[in-house]
Amino acid sequence: MNQPASTPQSPTPPTPRPDGPPRKSSGGWLVLILVTLVMFGLFIGTIVMLGWVYKDKMIASVVNMSLHAALTELPLPEQQKKDIIHQTDRLYEAFLDKRIAAQELGDVVEKLIQGPALMVGTVYYAANHQIDISDRTDEQKRDARIQVGRMTEAGIAKKFPPDELEPIVDILKAQVDPDKPQSEQQSPLKEKLTADELDALLVICKQLADNAKIPETDEPYAFDPSEHVRKVVDEILGPEEIDETTNLPQ
Repeated sequence: MNQPASTPQSPTPPTPRPDGPPRKSSGGWLVLILVTLVMFGLFIGTIVMLGWVYKDKMIASVVNMSLHAALTELPLPEQQKKDIIHQTDRLYEAFLDKRIAAQELGDVVEKLIQGPALMVGTVYYAANHQIDISDRTDEQKRDARIQVGRMTEAGIAKKFPPDELEPIVDILKAQVDPDKPQSEQQSPLKEKLTADELDALLVICKQLADNAKIPETDEPYAFDPSEHVRKVVDEILGPEEIDETTNLPQ
């Protein structure tokens, strides 16, 4: 990496974190994903409460629309966002129609939180973001994404326990300043990994994938969180019937 030349003659030392207009955090999109997943759980809990206490479909509808707005802001492909919204609508309608009970909604939340997609998906997005902003060539970035994709594919298939991702998380996460109030803390992720840190991350990804015997591919694996949400909802409601002419849910 080329570092800017130091200027000893300057009487003013460089400030590592200058004050000024707040910068958009490189980890903001990750926080948004995590917050939205939490909101998904809160949405279900709120619908349960409304169903028990108020039995008011109009209020529940407002909650559902608020969730739609949050999901729309996710940094995901448009079709994936639409698919996730569709699955939340299925749960919303099934609960209001009394086709599923509160306990079953709780099962959905538990499976979404405890399943591999939350942790593996978070690492997938964070690692790929670091690859995107790195100084590697396009070919090197592609090769790096392939290794991250192989790790993700292995993780989604539960080929390794979640705690084996901890070394990657340790590389990605920022150091917490114990002297700063929580409200002033920076992004939970490092703004940009060093070349050595990114190399170490990719070595771990490759090792996890190799141990899981995930084959090398020509193109990176594309993680789709909407598919995970669909599978969990299908376990509760059953698979949707697909119109063969339109290839859309009936």
